[in-house]
Parts: sequence; structure tokens; C-alpha cells
Amino acid sequence: MKSLRFFLLAMGSFLIFGSCNSNQSSGILSDSGSCDILDCPTPQTTVEGSLGIEADAGTYYQNVDQGDVIEIAGKCSDLGVRNNRIMVEVYEGEDHPDAYIDNSRSLNCENSLTPALNGQRCFWITQGRGVVDGGLEYPQCFNGRFSFSVRLGRIIRTIESAVNPAAINDDASNPRKKYMVRFKLRIQDGAISETPWNSTLIDRGVTKVTFSQETTSASHICNIKLNAYRNLFSLLDITYSGTLTREYINNPSNPIHPLHGLSLPVALFNPSKPLLYPINDGFSVVNFNMANIETPGVSGAVIPGVRHKLQFIAEDQRYDYSAVRFGGAIETSPISEELQCGYARPTIISGTVFDGNGATRNCSISLNFPSVNSGWVQWVAIKGGGGTWAENFDPTAGVHYISALQPASGPHNFIFYPNNYPGLPCAPAANCVGEYYVGARYIPNPANSWIPGDPAGAWTFEAARCPFANSN
Repeated sequence: MKSLRFFLLAMGSFLIFGSCNSNQSSGILSDSGSCDILDCPTPQTTVEGSLGIEADAGTYYQNVDQGDVIEIAGKCSDLGVRNNRIMVEVYEGEDHPDAYIDNSRSLNCENSLTPALNGQRCFWITQGRGVVDGGLEYPQCFNGRFSFSVRLGRIIRTIESAVNPAAINDDASNPRKKYMVRFKLRIQDGAISETPWNSTLIDRGVTKVTFSQETTSASHICNIKLNAYRNLFSLLDITYSGTLTREYINNPSNPIHPLHGLSLPVALFNPSKPLLYPINDGFSVVNFNMANIETPGVSGAVIPGVRHKLQFIAEDQRYDYSAVRFGGAIETSPISEELQCGYARPTIISGTVFDGNGATRNCSISLNFPSVNSGWVQWVAIKGGGGTWAENFDPTAGVHYISALQPASGPHNFIFYPNNYPGLPCAPAANCVGEYYVGARYIPNPANSWIPGDPAGAWTFEAARCPFANSN
């Protein structure tokens, strides 16, 4: 009997302690009060691991023309504690001592270098969950993710031009500073526990201008569509300006002409005179016609036979970077890629021959050419030699017939009299028998100063054929 009692007691002890150990994984026991705390802890209600929070990117990019509000998102681990909140601070520069956004203090910007931001709401909870506490808002870690948005101000330089107007906006000698956003996750499950501060940076600049174009050679039009990000109806924040270089056949390195229709010094850009105009003036950032490159409201065109090359910059006009407006260092974008349009050589529409007697015989020619406010059209006739010649052919007076320069404003018609061809007056009439080829080109110089070899456009793609057979 004693042996049986001892056996039953031993089996009971084994079942009790064996079940307690299994409770750590199976949760069979509903009451663990009889277990040793080291061997059988209370069933776990939190996730194993450590608190953590990290942004999706080490550096974000938000240029001033793309907006002032940026979302920061990332992954986090809250150990399953629902009572959590994320503390956020934003600094204008990694070395700036004071946060201008602190969601534990205010939803507004405070102590910002950009006065326009102070007092504005600068912090928002975006995706996921958040908690409101006394008018303040805190994002929460939810399903392993978090996100919030903050407002940004101007581009920050190492030496601020608002303090030192002599400061220049040069990335080598006066580098840009990044905004710093730092954040930490705090949980409260009895005692408060939190992560160390983690951070990400935001780089801010002005976007390099991109564009598309539509060139219609027949009508001498080049439409340019700049890819502007905002402010399409009011160019008060971001303005766009550019330069035009016209390359001529005999002198490709001619000076740069600003696109303002003004007599300005030769310079790459003039920030005080933006190229593009509000939509209500008939021009638009997103649809600019090269026919308006002369003076706004005055007709102009892409000149055939001349290469038109344009480049653009965007300028940040919203924030005052200098105490002297337009005299300081306005923040600008990198110079755009080069746009080229309008090279197609001019074309002859028709040539009609009147093969009469003597000096009356002639060939009437029409040219497909736009009405251009400045410059001239030059006509040349060559006897024989075929119907085409090189785009940079340079005729010589006394060998070929060269017309007086005609205004490029039109009309673009010309009557050639073979009787005027050098050395061939039509007396006797047989001297003028043969084929003549007539072409034209654009001349930019003043009529009284142009000489052969000066800048000129390319010759017509194909010359007009003017045959004269009558020898009477």
C-alpha cells in the first residue's frame, strides 16, 4: 500500500510540473498561479523584440517648385503596444539648434528662418493612426508603418543672403543645407519606454526645366511646352526665363539674344525680366510659341535656314533671399538641356517664266517664308549648274546675279530678268537663252552693312528653274 501511495504522489508531481513547462508554448493551463515564475510565466501579451522606427529613405528631395509639404513614411516596431506615439522635430539645417516644427509643442511653424511660415500649420498626420492630446497630434505606429507630413520653407545656404547680401548661391563656395527631420517612438505600458532619435534629411532646390516641342516647318512655328510644376496662372512664386541663340551659316558663334524683345546687354539670363507671361497676356508657361520671341504682341517667326537654340531656367521668386531684390542671389535651377527648332531651309513655291523679247523676258518667283520683323531676304540667280547648291554657297557679284536686299517682312516675291545677268544683256537676244536657277536666303545684318561672308541663313532647299528658249 505504501508503495502504491508513493507511486501516485510521484505521478501527480510529474503531471503538474510537466504541464507547466508545456504552457509556455501551448497555453493549455488557464491558471498559472501554481507555477514557478521562472518556469511558467504569465502568457505573453506583447511581441518579442525591441522598439524601432526608421524612415523609408535617408534623404528625401522636395524642390520649391514642387511644393512645400512633404510626407515622411517608414517602418516601425511597437511591440504590440497600442498606447504609442511618435515625437517629431524638424530643423532648418542639420546644425540648427532650434526645431521650427515640434509636434509636442505646436502644430504650427515657430522660429523659422522663413517669416512667412511662422504661425502657419506645419504638421499633419497622414496615413495610419494618430492620437490627439490637448490640441497636439501624434502619429502612431500601426501595422508596422507610420507616416506624417511637414511643411518646408526656402532653400537654405551655409551663408544666408538674407543676412549677408553678398552671399552667392553657388553650390561649391556656398553649399546648400538640408532640412533635418528627427523622430522617435514612445510607448507607455505602465512605464514609459522610447527609441533613440532617428532622422532623415530633405534636400531642397529648384528643378531643372524640361520641355517638349512641336515644330511645324511649313508654317514656321515652334511650340514649346515647359513642364512647369505649379503656378501656371500666377508666376509669382516660380518664373521661367531663357535665352535664344540664332546660329547662322557663315558665323555660328553669333552673340546670345535675350528673349525679351528689349535692347539688353549680352548676358545669359536677366532674372528681373522673365521670358514667359501670365496666361491672360496670351502666353503660358506650358504653351509658348516661338513666333512670339520678338516683342510680346508683335509677330515673329522661326526663320528658315537659321538654327534656333533655346535654354531655360526656373527661378524661385517666392522667398526673399536677399535684402536687395534682384540684386541678391535669387535661387535658380540648373540650365536646361538645349532645345533646337526651326532649321528647315526656305522653299520656293513657284517660278513662272515669261519668255518674251529682250529685256521684257522674266521669271516670277514666290518664296515660302514667314513675315519677320527684322533682317532681309537676298536673291541670287545662277545660269546653268543644276538646280541645287550648297546651303553655305557664297556667290560673288560680277559672276552671278545678286539682288538688292529686300525687307524680310515681305512680300516674298521676286522677278528675275535675265537681261540683268552679269555680262549677258539680251542684245542679241540669244545671249539670254538657257536655264537659270534662282534661290534665296535670310540676311540678319543691316542692308547697308552686309558684305559676302557675313552671317546669313541657308539657301533655299531647291532653286527655282527659269528656262528661256526664245532667241527672237
